[in-house]
Amino acid sequence: MTFLLLALRRRKRLLAPLRALHYRLWRMFGVSGVTQISPELRELARIVRRSAREELPASDGGQRILFFTFRAWNTHVIADALTAQALRQRGATVRFFTCGARLPICDVTAHTMAPPMPCSTCAPYVEQVLSVLRLPCDEMRDFITPAERAEIVREVHALTSDQFESYELDGLPVGQLVRPSLQWFLLSGSLVLDREALDTYRKFLVSGGIMVRVTARMLDTIKPDKLYLLNGIFFAERIAIEQARLRGIPFITHEGGFMPDTQVFAHDGFAPHYDLDDTWAVWSQRPLTDSEDRILDQYLDERARGGKDVSAYYPSIESDVSAVARQLGLDRGRPIGSLFTNVDWDTACFAAGSAFDSMEQWLVHTIRYFMRHSDLQLVVRAHPAEVRLPLLEPREGVVAMIRRHFAELPPNVALVPPDSNVSSYALMDLSDFGLIYTSTTGMEMVLRGKQVVGAGRAYYANKGFTLDAASPEEYDQLIDRARREPLSPEQLVSARRYASLFFFRHHIRFPLTTTRRGRIRFNFQDLTALRPGREPLLDLVCDGILHGRPFFQTGTL
Repeated sequence: MTFLLLALRRRKRLLAPLRALHYRLWRMFGVSGVTQISPELRELARIVRRSAREELPASDGGQRILFFTFRAWNTHVIADALTAQALRQRGATVRFFTCGARLPICDVTAHTMAPPMPCSTCAPYVEQVLSVLRLPCDEMRDFITPAERAEIVREVHALTSDQFESYELDGLPVGQLVRPSLQWFLLSGSLVLDREALDTYRKFLVSGGIMVRVTARMLDTIKPDKLYLLNGIFFAERIAIEQARLRGIPFITHEGGFMPDTQVFAHDGFAPHYDLDDTWAVWSQRPLTDSEDRILDQYLDERARGGKDVSAYYPSIESDVSAVARQLGLDRGRPIGSLFTNVDWDTACFAAGSAFDSMEQWLVHTIRYFMRHSDLQLVVRAHPAEVRLPLLEPREGVVAMIRRHFAELPPNVALVPPDSNVSSYALMDLSDFGLIYTSTTGMEMVLRGKQVVGAGRAYYANKGFTLDAASPEEYDQLIDRARREPLSPEQLVSARRYASLFFFRHHIRFPLTTTRRGRIRFNFQDLTALRPGREPLLDLVCDGILHGRPFFQTGTL
């Protein structure tokens, strides 16, 4: 399968006529083939047929919840549809908004597989999921005319490239709001505006301008009490959020969690930011129980062995610390610092700068610091996802980034490329301290008893167990401190409390489905399973949406 995907990427232009034909067949005759290649749709239809008619009540009279389900990322679409069905069974009035095709460009896939955009499979998938559950839905074309779209196209095409960033429409900064999607689509956090990037940026400005007009009319027409969206950072959702803020409409974002079949949520914020500041103020003072300690240790051990995570990057892992030291030529008698990068296109890196403006700036600064301190050793671990997520390889990986600044690395700096089987956990154990931008490895390293210096706004920054820099000068000072000052028992206790809070209380298991290798399976036989009182975790999510309660597990783990 990976070989086929890579072959298709190399022949991306061959997809254009095929997708265009597929799109016309779908629009003219309703032919998409989505049902045949998506077994979860057939299974969901069987579940609905087994359910009594009264389990699909007409939405009327309850809180108006608008689901902004823009693209066909299947796990999110299925979760949205089932959550809406559960809310409907609790008396809410639910409605969906989806793209429906066709924008010039979007972020349903990356540049490795588009353009052309896969509208002929994306839009039908969402439509068919919603139709199976008889959930009402509006599309983009319901809120904008072809003439208005054409006017936006003309306006954007009149812009020069130096006007892209400052482009506004109806008072919204479209040029800025589309940047995260642009960077994700091009798989580049340190975006170089070459010809491909500028052409792509212009298309995103058109898509963003269309969404400004569509979302304004959508909200003014439907008048939801609450808006429910994925992630919140990508351009369509972010524009909808800004329109909701202007109208005083509360919103809820959600995102897939670190562990399979889990979700995280946020009220009036961005779920991927994992904002636990208010909760942490209370739970930082609460000791873990023996059971919580045991569950945390088990989970951390499984992560180190490559399990219990959404992404398993290593087919095999070199975990022997001595073997890793020999392989990298490290002198275990001299201090070792390990630097763990993010994937450059990870949304966790976008606008995440604290001490530095970008991950690249941080990386270069750190290497130069170690060039000045030859008594120290640095290991740079490039993220394995750079090469182990097919079709999501960054435009420029960390190795190329480094080579662009350094013709040759000094002898006290070792580079571990992304395809290396060296275990990051072996590096943590081998090192005296760690250096991170926003990577979760920073928290894990503290949990293994090592000091960590943070250069970006990681979600666990400033919680009392990492050394977090606000400037390059402070970053250098904190490295000096980390190499001399061992992690304190208080730091380790705080890190364990935060990790338990984050992984097992902030993350909420979605009880209705199980997804493995892209295949969704349903954990229930009919829709009575979605009624109030049947699934405590589903009740928690629905109570959070309807009544504004925290998306947080407080009971015994």
